[in-house]
Amino acid sequence: MDNETNTVTAPADNGLEAKMDKFLEGLEASKAEAAQAKAEAEAAKKAYQDAQAAAQKALDEAVAAKNAHPVNFAPAAKKADKTETNKNFRDFLGQVKAAKYGAKAALSTDATTGSYLVPQDFLPQLFDFLAQYPAFVNDATRIAWGSFGNERHIPQLVSRPAVNVTAEGAQKTLSNPAFGLIEQKLEKLTALVVWTRELAEDAGIYLPDYLPAIVGPQFTIQLNKWLFQGITNHPGIVNASGIVTPASVTAINKVADLKWAIPYQYRANGKFYIETSLYGQLASIARLSAPSWLTYENGVMRIDGSDVVAVDPELIGDGIALFGDMKTVIFSPRNEIQVKYSDQANITDGGTTHQLFQENKEAYLFELRADISVVGSVWAKADLGESDSES
Repeated sequence: MDNETNTVTAPADNGLEAKMDKFLEGLEASKAEAAQAKAEAEAAKKAYQDAQAAAQKALDEAVAAKNAHPVNFAPAAKKADKTETNKNFRDFLGQVKAAKYGAKAALSTDATTGSYLVPQDFLPQLFDFLAQYPAFVNDATRIAWGSFGNERHIPQLVSRPAVNVTAEGAQKTLSNPAFGLIEQKLEKLTALVVWTRELAEDAGIYLPDYLPAIVGPQFTIQLNKWLFQGITNHPGIVNASGIVTPASVTAINKVADLKWAIPYQYRANGKFYIETSLYGQLASIARLSAPSWLTYENGVMRIDGSDVVAVDPELIGDGIALFGDMKTVIFSPRNEIQVKYSDQANITDGGTTHQLFQENKEAYLFELRADISVVGSVWAKADLGESDSES
């Protein structure tokens, strides 16, 4: 057999190696692009975080600036009512004016009724230093009117049946209760105010809201005067029919006797109502050598165990001292204070006629119909006049 030689032949070059090199180059390029994209994404994230922080800082600064500013510029809630919308807008303008200029409208003391604006530098606050009385009438028994007509009667028990000891077989004694009538009739308290519409629009305060706050106390003052002094055909406590005036109470050191001059059932919750100068004399007595019936501690005075209330002489009268239970007074309003508005009517003020529509004015009427009835026989009064201060 002939010897044969085996030869290994390299495979033909089919381009695979080149393709692999190119694929690896592509992977390297993709890796580089991915690294660049990651870097760019991180830079974008940082930029976003920086922008978000800057926006939050700007928001915080804006909120702080708004809170530090005397005007809250947050928009008011939308109102369907045109009047309320106009009010809010006027309030907003007034606040802006106060914040920017510090100028306010003021009432002129030398102008005719209902006027008017004076361009002065006023603050929006209006201080009221006029006397404010406590509402004594609030301590009375309140019975709403609740019926038709302007007159009515309330039954009053005058005397109770008597209980008698009756022997066996003896005739019983007849004892009926006695009733009287408290007559009530409505009276009308009013307050009428006129001003220009310009004043209502330009003033720093919203007058229709502010006016009830200053008129209300005036109704209280008038009701207090009615309560103590009375009005025509409606006596008050001081001059009520049947009020007890014990002759023994002629000096301030006898004032405690007023408490024992009325029926016992009205003493427990009764109070002494003392005119201010007499109250001062009692305070002096208490500080020097207080008798057993008088105490005065921490500004609270008590006579024979009952509270003492100092009352302005304008209400009670000079030198007057009273004792009684305010619950024996009946306060009967037909309704609460009503407010009526007009810009059309003509209103006469002495010799001046206000033609509201033509003169661009507004009128507000406050009205209360009520009755105050006093049962005089359960109150005691003394007119001490120039009372001595002996104890």
